[in-house]
Amino acid sequence: MSELGIERIVLILEPGGEHRAGIQAAIDLASTLELPLQAVFAEDEALLDVATLSLAAHLDLGNQMSRALESDLLIAAIKVEMLRCRDALDLAAREAGIRPSFTEWRGQPTLANIGVRGTDLVIVEGFSRPVTGQARLRSSWPRRLTTDGASVLVLNQGLVHKLVIGSLQDGEKQPRAQRIAAPLAAKLGGSVVYLQRDESHAASVLARRSAEMKCDMLVLDAAETDPDICAALVAEGHCSVLILRRP
Repeated sequence: MSELGIERIVLILEPGGEHRAGIQAAIDLASTLELPLQAVFAEDEALLDVATLSLAAHLDLGNQMSRALESDLLIAAIKVEMLRCRDALDLAAREAGIRPSFTEWRGQPTLANIGVRGTDLVIVEGFSRPVTGQARLRSSWPRRLTTDGASVLVLNQGLVHKLVIGSLQDGEKQPRAQRIAAPLAAKLGGSVVYLQRDESHAASVLARRSAEMKCDMLVLDAAETDPDICAALVAEGHCSVLILRRP
C-alpha cells in the first residue's frame, strides 16, 4: 500500500499463540492490499527454557525424567503446533487465492534476526497461551516491536467486517496516522473516527475514548506519539493497535 510505504506483510506466530485471528488478519490484509505474505513461526530460545521448567513442574516430573527428555517433549509439541499453523495458513490462503511463504525460526527474537525489513508490516497477536493451558498470557513480541522501529499491527482481536479505525486528530493538522487511516479503512470496507488530542495524551484517556467510539483498531504514528503511550495502549488490550514506524 503506497500510503503506508509497505511492501510485504510479515506474520509472526509463536508457540502457544492464538494463531487463528493472526492468520486470518494477515490473509485478509495481504489479499486486500495486494501484498506478499511471509509467515514466521518464531521460537524464542530463552522462553523455551522457561517453558520447559514450567512443563516439568506442571507434570511433576522432578527426578523422574531428565531435563533432556523434558526438552524433547516440549520441542515435539511445538513441532506439532508449527505444522498445524502451516496447514491452517495454507488452507486460509487457498480460500483467499494467495500463496504465502512459511518459515520456522529459533533464536534470539529481534526483527533483524528473523529477516524483517523496514518496508514490512509486522503482525503479532497480543496474547499467547501458556504451555500448561491456564490463563491467557500477553505475548512478549508487542513490547519489543513498539520500540523496534518497525510498523506493527498488534491484534487484540480479529479484524472484523466494516471495522472502525480510530486516529488521533490534532486540530487542523493532517498527521500521518490521520492521512493513512482513511484509505486503509476504505480498502478494508470500514470507517474512521477521530480522537481529539488533549494536553495529557494519557493512554487511559485515549483507551476510554476509543472504547466510547467503538474502535476496532487504533492507528498511531511512532514519530508523533510517545513510545510509552504506544506501549500502554497495546497493553490496554481494548482493541488492535497499528503503529507506523518512524519515517
